[in-house]
Amino acid sequence: MRLLLFFTLTLIFLNTFAQNKKIQKPLVLKLKIENCSDSYLELLLPNKENNDTLWLHGDGYYHLTTYRVKKPLETIIVSKNIQIKNLLVAPGYNLTITGDGNDFHTLNKTKRFEGIGAESNRYYIILDSITGVRNSSGNQNTLEGRLAQINYNIALRDSIAKAVFKKENSGNGAQAFFYNKVRLDNIFIKVGGILTFLRTLGLGFREVKDILKLNIDAAVLQHISNDIYLISDQYKELIAGDYLTFLIEMDYLKDTSLKNKKSYRLEKIESTYTGRVKEYATKEAIERRFFWSGTVGELNKYRHLFQPYIDGLSNHQYKDKLEKLYANKLSELIETQIGKPAPLFALKNTEGKKYTNEDFNGKVIYLDFWASWCLPCRKQTPHLQKLYDKYLGDNRIIIVSIAVHDREKDWRKAIEQDKPSWLQLFDEKDEAQKQYAAYDIPKFVLINKKGKIVSFDAPPPSDEKKLLLLLELELSK
Repeated sequence: MRLLLFFTLTLIFLNTFAQNKKIQKPLVLKLKIENCSDSYLELLLPNKENNDTLWLHGDGYYHLTTYRVKKPLETIIVSKNIQIKNLLVAPGYNLTITGDGNDFHTLNKTKRFEGIGAESNRYYIILDSITGVRNSSGNQNTLEGRLAQINYNIALRDSIAKAVFKKENSGNGAQAFFYNKVRLDNIFIKVGGILTFLRTLGLGFREVKDILKLNIDAAVLQHISNDIYLISDQYKELIAGDYLTFLIEMDYLKDTSLKNKKSYRLEKIESTYTGRVKEYATKEAIERRFFWSGTVGELNKYRHLFQPYIDGLSNHQYKDKLEKLYANKLSELIETQIGKPAPLFALKNTEGKKYTNEDFNGKVIYLDFWASWCLPCRKQTPHLQKLYDKYLGDNRIIIVSIAVHDREKDWRKAIEQDKPSWLQLFDEKDEAQKQYAAYDIPKFVLINKKGKIVSFDAPPPSDEKKLLLLLELELSK
């Protein structure tokens, strides 16, 4: 009954915000970040086209006054060099944020809030300060021990939420909204944590369901498809990700032929969810397939397969977003098809000298896209070194590593640590990353002597046999 009242109050609150659009107040942000050289920061909003910019002023602060935040929400401020996650904002908030941007970890630990809205943001400040706290009792490798740890962590999160959001909270609409939101977040963090661990045990559907019933509020499990839950980012992540994947895996155990159905994820969404939850999960599933398509043929295959589901969406923003994603992805893939001229890049090395792929005309070019923070990328370094040593002195081939979505000082530090012998370039403005669709790294691209793409998904150097066959074929031409 208390849970039902909680959801009802949340719905009333959201309706109240919708009715008060005409008297909306702006969100005002002012940031002072030490050790940050960026000229601007970006405030990410649910609709990317509405993202807003905080510009660096002469007073040393980044400033933004915006009306694009229409209701309370959890968002993020990012740039090439910094990231402020779990930022709670609302119309009427006037926040001053300070911190040390030396690196992501330092900023997360040193960020401080003042002004209207600072109280709401205390929740994540406190949570971050105790990250890593563990209940020492119980073996984490057993079901009993893991459940004890999950329950301990959720109880801790709930107690912090109550202390922050219920303190002198009467009449503060945004505070009430955020309290409801983090309560829901915590519920679905718990569901996700239990589900993830149970999947590692290889339990069947009935066993998993019984364990969830014993540990999760019955009302949540009985009505997992609930539009009100969509205020929770954790819920959206769960229903479009692990929970849906679990249901599909259980179906595969009953009928292995379902693995061959490319649209089965969408079919499962159709039969499992309702209302806005179904629309959201459908949009997410299609968006992911479009984004990760590696060829024009693959993209168009999914477009044809998913068109009935796109047509069935009543949310026009979702439809528009998918259409734009498809068009952008198609344009991107057309530019990087096999046999097409490789996109031109112009990037600097560690000494500041600029290189373009035209500098290597007549050579086979093996491109390595990586980042200092990407562990799988750096695991390829010894294999790249071996490849470099093999072709040392061979003027027919060049290896070029391009750091993408990275901070220059972290890139330089990684080079000092790994000591690669081949050419290292830095993609300062993320231009090469976009041109070569290097979002999933490590990524390797092979370009022939005529400057045309041979493989947009070349074998990694760790797959030595396959890569050498491809390289020798191109070198012989």
